[in-house]
Amino acid sequence: MEGPTMIKNKTLISTFFLKLPGKRPSYRKRKSKNPIMMRLPLFWKTVAMSVAILVFAIPLSKYYRFDLALYDPYEWHIYMGEKQLVMGNTPLAVEHANKALMLDASRPGAYSILAGYYRSRGLIDDMERETEHLKDYPEYKFEYHVYRALILQEREQFGEAIGEYQNALDVGDALFPYTYINLGVAYLRLGNYSLAASSFREGIDFMETGNSRASQEGRYLAALHAGLGFAYGDLGMDDLAKGEISQAENFFP
Repeated sequence: MEGPTMIKNKTLISTFFLKLPGKRPSYRKRKSKNPIMMRLPLFWKTVAMSVAILVFAIPLSKYYRFDLALYDPYEWHIYMGEKQLVMGNTPLAVEHANKALMLDASRPGAYSILAGYYRSRGLIDDMERETEHLKDYPEYKFEYHVYRALILQEREQFGEAIGEYQNALDVGDALFPYTYINLGVAYLRLGNYSLAASSFREGIDFMETGNSRASQEGRYLAALHAGLGFAYGDLGMDDLAKGEISQAENFFP
């Protein structure tokens, strides 16, 4: 949730940018009530205003990426849509995706956002339709294989899902812990407890390298340790199972 400072800053910046293209308001009849500003020469007034704008704009630009908004509006909508999707603000994510599609339907970013949105709503057929748009774009190869795996797993086609998860891991440029989690779950559903344990263990090792790009890492580590505990339990390794479940519980004191 945005605090009052963020809201105030956004208002100031949006007001500043909105006034540029349109008719400029007249200041001739308005006299400043600030005695300091009244005494400043025009040059120093300009400097003061520029500094004020930068103070507000620089922190916000890291979040809102004004550079993309100016030079590549499509990419800006994708950037904001992905950020909103991760934050769980799916209506705004879809709004950005749709605006990106209106700008250029031949680029893949919007379809990835929509596939993620439909996944969150459990609309698997719609997710599959959007996922197919990603098939021929190398930069979205990871997302394509992960989404395909999720679709297959939802339809209880676990063998095919495992193949897609492995394809995603082979890409190697965007590894996320949920891939290991879902791969391990697919192995559990097939009754292959040894490979399930290996998948959960690899996920834990990956998280411990510090290379994960996932937020809420504690939640993922808890799921990985719990999954490993279930796999050990199914293998009859009760002591190891209890140890992993205990580690999972440590993330939720």
